Amino acid sequence: MKKVFLTLLGCASFLFYSCSGDQDVVSDNAINNASHSSAKSSGNSKLDGLYNKMVNSASYIALEAARKDFAEKVNFSGDITDVDTENELMSWISSNISSTNFANYSEAKIQRQAIKDSSLLVFNENYGFWNELSLSPNPGQAIFDLFEPVYSTNSDPCGCYDDWQYVSALIFFNWANGVADAEENLSSGQLAGALDELDCTKSLSDSANYGNYNDCLHDCANQ
Repeated sequence: MKKVFLTLLGCASFLFYSCSGDQDVVSDNAINNASHSSAKSSGNSKLDGLYNKMVNSASYIALEAARKDFAEKVNFSGDITDVDTENELMSWISSNISSTNFANYSEAKIQRQAIKDSSLLVFNENYGFWNELSLSPNPGQAIFDLFEPVYSTNSDPCGCYDDWQYVSALIFFNWANGVADAEENLSSGQLAGALDELDCTKSLSDSANYGNYNDCLHDCANQ
């Protein structure tokens, strides 16, 4: 199944699924148990410490929760490349507000702005991490070493949890590598916009991965 998920990620064409309440409870429990404390080491103790400080901070945890809530309310079921910029995403929401779970477009704008503000806050609070990462000989490898997927030891007959972990690692890799590259190469005036675009893609990809996980659980239970 990993090849299927990897293909979906590479094509940036995840689909979003609506799931029953019972499935969501199972998924939330499993995902909440997959804490960042299981992350591996990059071989750089300073970078490891800064990473763990970031992902376990209240601001980062709140940002991830806000991203998930926003992406689920978007309820997008098309090709992510059609909405992977700020303007495209908000334009789609405005034109399809009745298909979303937002009360109105104003709610969507307020929530999106809150995520953008939180994303910039997390970046600024953890500038030391991004700076240290940009100084690594191979930032991409360091990122993947930090968030290498840890596969389940419990019964997972259909590989749903393992697939979710695997794709989560790839999504985090793409986001963090993009942020590190932006921090190194863009001016302060360009940085906020770049972070917005990266955050947009990560939010939708995470939500799609979550939907695929729920769908896998549903299929597995009905085999």
